[in-house]
Amino acid sequence: MSSWIDVDVNHISFLRPLADLGYSRWQVWLPAGTKPAAMRSACDGTWLLRTNDSKNNLALLWNDFRVKGGSFGRVPSRRIETFLGQCKALGLPLICICNSLGYRFMEGRTIFNDVFNIIPALENYQKSNLVITICNGQCLGLGAVLFGFGHYRIGVRNNTTINLTGPEVFRLFFGKKLDFDHFASVDQQHKKTALIHQRVDSLAQALQAAQPLLKLAHGSPKLPANPPAPESN
Repeated sequence: MSSWIDVDVNHISFLRPLADLGYSRWQVWLPAGTKPAAMRSACDGTWLLRTNDSKNNLALLWNDFRVKGGSFGRVPSRRIETFLGQCKALGLPLICICNSLGYRFMEGRTIFNDVFNIIPALENYQKSNLVITICNGQCLGLGAVLFGFGHYRIGVRNNTTINLTGPEVFRLFFGKKLDFDHFASVDQQHKKTALIHQRVDSLAQALQAAQPLLKLAHGSPKLPANPPAPESN
């Protein structure tokens, strides 16, 4: 069983960047009975949050790369599926900040049903709710697939790679002469594919770029007076 637990993002270093979105009250979807000190480990590589303000709420899925590479295991995948179902019913726009090595292969083949159930759950979500995806870090395997479900997709340039495979598998096919980091970089993906709509230089800029779209999703009659500046080349 899981439940919503109130948090102050200003008091959790990992979540502090979310304060820039302008929401003061957040809740985390965690196993029931989780103590504050064990919150990060209980998230098991993926933070699942929603705002708890009086109006204009949103949902957020954020891979925590420092915990098991932000990978998708059996238990967190079930929590993600339930989380998406609850937030979809509330009509919340969703931000996904993707920073993951993909599925948790050390759990064996039996993991596939739970992990890949996230795909139809997210596909169903975006049929009726805005989904904004941000790649920030290692966006590999399933992480890259989920990033592609965003109606608007933002790439953070600094130290970000996005690809369906990691560098080891990539080198088995293409050898060492082709630089994986360059091939899978945000700039190259933006140049050669339609995967990335906008490039920015930091997570803070990515969250800023998401705000005008969130306002539209919440029925704002007009965009903010100072929209984000166009990206630089």
